[in-house]
Formats: sequence, structure tokens, C-alpha cells
Amino acid sequence: MAKGFKTGGRVAVYRAVDFICAYCGKTFHSDKTYKEYTPKYCSRECAGLAKIKWLVCMNCGQKYQSNANGHKNKYFCSMKCATEYKTGKPLTAEHKAALSRAKIGKPILHLHTPQVIAKISKALTGKPQYWMRGEKHPNYKDGGVGYSKRIKDMGRVEYKEWRRLVFERDDFTCQICHQKGKRLNAHHIEHWSKNEELRYEVKNGLTLCVDCHRNIHKSKER
Repeated sequence: MAKGFKTGGRVAVYRAVDFICAYCGKTFHSDKTYKEYTPKYCSRECAGLAKIKWLVCMNCGQKYQSNANGHKNKYFCSMKCATEYKTGKPLTAEHKAALSRAKIGKPILHLHTPQVIAKISKALTGKPQYWMRGEKHPNYKDGGVGYSKRIKDMGRVEYKEWRRLVFERDDFTCQICHQKGKRLNAHHIEHWSKNEELRYEVKNGLTLCVDCHRNIHKSKER
């Protein structure tokens, strides 16, 4: 017997009949179904399973659910399979075009942000950096002997006295930007390694701030 109730000025009529689930084929009964509506599934589980699309992985051939756990890859069941399939294979023209379209209007960032640089620095602090040892290190010179010897010589009394006299002569002022109060370096006009007899000659020294000292060496490297 059909029952009904009023809603919005009209009567919604229930019907109590049997239905067949569109997913599992099971017959189920419902005594609270609107006359205008026919249910498709016997449960929420069957309704959810019916929406799942099963795809075949191009790498391993295994079936996987397209919308399980947010899975949206149309071709591979996992990142591992995607990497294995693409390794050593050149990109197709269609793939290149798709990558190009995806980057249109988006900024291309080549440098890390200060926050990322700080995180990288913190992660590497105290850890051996094997990729910057020996010949790969920017300060590597003469088998490493020349650089280490220079560092030792800079700790000698003669060098410290020469440095002090150069600073005093120039009134602790950078001789390029003429700014005072900045961090200073004593620069050798004639190169340290090529003119051993002029290493501790005050006239061969020049007071430079750190920035100007760095720039003058960069200009000589070009």
C-alpha cells in the first residue's frame, strides 16, 4: 500500500517494491522510494564502486582504479611505473606540446627563494660535501698545495704586519668606492703567487672593501 506525506503544497507518494542493483545485480527491497524516483544501487558501497573506472597500466599491465585515493593518472598505476616507462625514451611531439601549453603564462623561476636557500644550507651543515672535494672545489689549485700554503702564509706575522700598514696608510678607506667603515681586505697589486719578492711590500698593497675586492678579481678572470 502506498503511503504519502505533504511537502511544499504537494503530496510525495512512497512505494514499496523490489529493485535490481545496477552494479551487483542483487534484488533489493525499498518501502520508502518516491514514485518519481527509481534507485539504481542497493547500497552506498555499490554506488561508489560503480563510479570507479578501471584502467590498465602501460608499464606493468596491471589494472588500477582511476579515482582511488585521488589517483588521476590515465596511463600508469604508480609513479614508479611512470618513471620506468619514460626512462631513456625521448619525448613525443605531442608530449612536448602539452608541456609547452602547461607553462604558458606561468613565471619561470631559475633561482631558489631565500627561504629555500636557508633550508638547503641548514640541511647540509655538518655533512661532508663529496661533490666539492679535490679538483671539484672552486679553491682547488696546484694539487691543493698552493691554496693551503697561502692560507698558512696569511697567518704569519709578516703578513699581518703588512696588512696593518696598508690599512693605516689608506686611512682604513676603500680605494675604489672611497667608503669608510666597511669590512676591508688588503689587496696585492702584483699577484701573490707570481711576485714573491713583493709580497710584504706596502707599496704593493691596496685597501679594498670586500665587494670591491671581489669585483676586481672577477674582472681579471674575464
